[in-house]
Amino acid sequence: MKARDVHYLAPMPRHRTGLLELTLDLPAATSTYLSISFDYVYLHYGEHRPDANRGFDIGGSVVRIPAASPEQPPIFLYGHNLLASLPTPDFSMPYNVITFTSTLVALFFGSIFNMLTREFHVVAEGSDNSFIGRLKSRFSKKAKAD
Repeated sequence: MKARDVHYLAPMPRHRTGLLELTLDLPAATSTYLSISFDYVYLHYGEHRPDANRGFDIGGSVVRIPAASPEQPPIFLYGHNLLASLPTPDFSMPYNVITFTSTLVALFFGSIFNMLTREFHVVAEGSDNSFIGRLKSRFSKKAKAD
């Protein structure tokens, strides 16, 4: 394989895609593989598609085979588009932040409100200040009064 002409137009993020044109002389009955690595630019929040799980389309290739004679038109072979699966964004992060912040505010507010509104009483040692103990003392006082 011999490359006669190479033309490369670099991509500009958010303006145009890249372009690679090669003029190759290929021997008959051979196979040729062309591999290109690329990095996809991170997208802004508003540039994500509605279905982020689908991925992004990379345009297919076009192969132009010149005709043997000038009177005949060239033959064009079109390749398939490529679907590149990318990591999908997690748009649940705002929900997690709101939930976490609300929990912290509720804990802080609840603790401060509880400290400001609660009344503390000194209880003598040996006295039963539980709910059941208070009920017993009330009923015993009523029984003695009757």
